[in-house]
Amino acid sequence: MTAELVHADFIFFDAFGTLFDFGQAANPPLDFQRLLAQNDVILPLEIVRTAIEQEMSHFRKWQKKVRNRAQLRELRLECAEITIAGLGGSKICSLEPDRVVELLVETFPNVVFADVEPAVQLARNRGIGVGVISNFSYMLPIILEDLGLLNIFDVVAFSAELG
Repeated sequence: MTAELVHADFIFFDAFGTLFDFGQAANPPLDFQRLLAQNDVILPLEIVRTAIEQEMSHFRKWQKKVRNRAQLRELRLECAEITIAGLGGSKICSLEPDRVVELLVETFPNVVFADVEPAVQLARNRGIGVGVISNFSYMLPIILEDLGLLNIFDVVAFSAELG
């Protein structure tokens, strides 16, 4: 059987796993422990592991409620407070919550796949529109914007918004 080639006017990409991936840290507790040490907070790995597990649990539970950047910031600050408490409190971890947020974001980076922008550009060069369609939370546009991808697509549709 031979496949028939057809001209496409529009191509949709899935988001997670096609355009980007997140949480690429091989060992988040160890990575976070190293980041803490670079900020003069030296703690045993098991304490860091427990704090990270508490943070991850909270983030996973509430991330689907995030609808905008302000709510994401609020959730991240909650996660930072949980992390600080899990590390032993502010006397043990004297970092400000905003700094802990930065370290957590660095621990769990979102990563764009290298072939995304060339593939989108190839489609555009051929006069084909490009979009994202995904079974994703309201965080999708925020993540795409942070990764510099939001504006390269003609449309972004996701299930949290569309049902």
